[in-house]
Amino acid sequence: MIVFVRRPLMCALLLMLLLVVGCGSQQFSPASRELMKPLQTAVFAKKLEWIDAAEKKIQAQFNADNISRDELEALSAIVEKSRSGDWPAAQRTLTTMIDSQRATAFDIARLQEGQQNQAAMEHRKLAKQSRR
Repeated sequence: MIVFVRRPLMCALLLMLLLVVGCGSQQFSPASRELMKPLQTAVFAKKLEWIDAAEKKIQAQFNADNISRDELEALSAIVEKSRSGDWPAAQRTLTTMIDSQRATAFDIARLQEGQQNQAAMEHRKLAKQSRR
């Protein structure tokens, strides 16, 4: 009887742990994230010339040690799906990849800076209106 009570409890605890920790997904460097933009445009436009241009950028960033081999392989897989004509799979893979990215410290700082700039602009606008 004790064995049956513990097993569901253990399963529930493992499930909760998995939900808290998450399955995890590959996080890309800022350089790789920038490469996703032209690749996304090319994939959704279904333009092989643009795919070729994106691939050259990807390879150049890898050769310059700005992106890792894992990032190169992930982006290259999308290029290959596109080249083979499997545009829907390339689109799904790329969309999932982009959607799974979490904000980096740099991203958060840039957003906060933008919010501060926007607040300063609003303040100047209100001050200008009050002088009228």
